Amino acid sequence: MKLKLKNIGTLKQAEMDLSKDLIILAGPNNTGKTYAAYTVYGFFDTLKDNRRTLLNLFTKIDIDNTISTLLNAETKNNPLECKINIDTLVEKMLDIIWEHIKIIFPAQLPHIFAAEQANFEKSQLEIAVDTKELQDFIKGKKIFFQEDTYFSFPSKNNINISKKENDEFIYINVLTDGHTDDFLHNSFLEHLGMSITGLLTEHILDFYIKTIYINTAERSAINIFSKELSIKRNTIIDKLLEVRDTKNGNINQLIGKLQRYPLPIRDSLAIAEDLANLSRHKSEYGFLADRIEEVLLDGKITTSKEGEVQYSPHKSKAKNLSIHLTASIVKSLANLVFYFRHLAQKGDFIIIDEPELNLHPDNQRKVARLIGEIINHGFKVMISTHSDYIIREINNLIMLKSGGEKAKPLIDKYGYKESQLIDYHRIGAYLFKNNKNHTIEVSETGFEVNTIDEEINHLNNASEEIFFTLFD
Repeated sequence: MKLKLKNIGTLKQAEMDLSKDLIILAGPNNTGKTYAAYTVYGFFDTLKDNRRTLLNLFTKIDIDNTISTLLNAETKNNPLECKINIDTLVEKMLDIIWEHIKIIFPAQLPHIFAAEQANFEKSQLEIAVDTKELQDFIKGKKIFFQEDTYFSFPSKNNINISKKENDEFIYINVLTDGHTDDFLHNSFLEHLGMSITGLLTEHILDFYIKTIYINTAERSAINIFSKELSIKRNTIIDKLLEVRDTKNGNINQLIGKLQRYPLPIRDSLAIAEDLANLSRHKSEYGFLADRIEEVLLDGKITTSKEGEVQYSPHKSKAKNLSIHLTASIVKSLANLVFYFRHLAQKGDFIIIDEPELNLHPDNQRKVARLIGEIINHGFKVMISTHSDYIIREINNLIMLKSGGEKAKPLIDKYGYKESQLIDYHRIGAYLFKNNKNHTIEVSETGFEVNTIDEEINHLNNASEEIFFTLFD
């Protein structure tokens, strides 16, 4: 799936291929990277929130009579048994789904960014998909539905709808009492068509809708101040309840204060406020939380009964330190530890804004290796970064993966793991410049971010001239 964005905040134009497993956003400050990341977050949130609406689309229409046309053609030969090719149907359904999202999504942007509608009057979203992967996904499903799964058919006959695993056809069988007139009636075919599209929509949405988690650049502050912000939020709610029963006060102004932060930050705050409850759940990916603690934190992240994040260093007598007493690296990575230990699900989409935040260069390299492990365990990851260390280390992971047998001695020599290496085909890289993005070519030797390389060259040239002019 590719998203094309136009006129979203400071971002004039951008295109991103979300089918890649690692998506890298690079470029100078204030060029639209955060707008792009937040828009992706809001896009998947909109899909999730509109799942029921998208399902209901196909209870009202028959996809330009595609279903009825296909059924009529088949039932001429045998009214008791017919089949429909999935590919034709799925393409029609996707057109309808994406057209609906394109209409409703711009209206969600003020909610996503906590900004005025006027800021997004010219915003546009375009969605381009390669349907083959989806069609293969649905073909691989085994489906069996009986009458009344989605609708009660206006017929005395019983209807079975089924699809075999790795088959491209949906089969409709009529268990008849000898009367087939009802089955051939157009209104009945429409009901049957809506049932089939309802069934397929479930699988289409399962394929495209991903649980999305974001680690914002404000994560350290969220860990420290979430309780205070929660108290303030509750105070505003109390004021709203007071205003509700009076003619005084500006209720819109109070509601604006409740939504002062963009959606990704609000969602992060909601998690921070509910740690005690969420920590009861255990994720099968807790071992990735262990890896962060072992490789980067040299200690253990826990959650108290009161929902407070705490840290216990491995080589210290100090135990259960409150998060505000810990080093900046702990504040920066504690959320990610909690996510993998308690929230992570297979196939999640993870956005990490500036993974290098508060990290020394050696730890930036370790984070790059960790990102390789994460995507190799089935997650999709988007990062926005200014770090040459992270980019160069990702390039090392690409080259070692491309190197085959020749790379094994180097993997051992420099302490890499096979689980960290990344196939370059799985990576999409984008340079944001002048409020637009440009695709960066990724090859078996990695990729280059020109704006970072140019600045490093300027610094090196300046340092050499200063040294040789003044001290040589």
